Amino acid sequence: MKKTSKIGLIVAILSLFMGTAALAAADPYYVKQWYLQTIKAEDAWSITKGSDSVIVAVLDTGLDIDHPDIKDNLWVNVDEIPGDRIDNDKNGFVDDLNGWDFIDGVASPQPKLNQNSMNDSVSHGTFVAGLISAVHDNGLGIKGVTAKVKIMPLIVLDTEGYGWSDQVARAIDYAVAN
Repeated sequence: MKKTSKIGLIVAILSLFMGTAALAAADPYYVKQWYLQTIKAEDAWSITKGSDSVIVAVLDTGLDIDHPDIKDNLWVNVDEIPGDRIDNDKNGFVDDLNGWDFIDGVASPQPKLNQNSMNDSVSHGTFVAGLISAVHDNGLGIKGVTAKVKIMPLIVLDTEGYGWSDQVARAIDYAVAN
């Protein structure tokens, strides 16, 4: 018999007796996430919904770090003291509490809006992060493929969706090092 959590077992039992519609009520757009059924995510969730010790770097246009469906799964650099303008962890990036912007060279992984911004471009990183790890059963939005994996947002694409390979390489090095 495979080891499972009590919560995973309860979810599996509920889905047997109540169907997935009852479970979907906790996240209103879950019923529209057809791809989760296609990849049999519910079967996987009966075993695990991921671990907060797993970090996935999202190299994109940034992440709305206050997004209610993602903020609880935001990676935090615990070795950094925010706002002190010191590279506390000595990784070469000052105040990189939640990631880094490799386009502008700043600690904010928030999408940047300007007159040239395309809404789809600047929201793309938040969209991707949500697909990976939107919090489950919080009454908001969607369910991520995982429910607990931490997201490390790294900006490598500008507001129009363009970037450079050297910035991508630096971001990959940063993700591996952190």
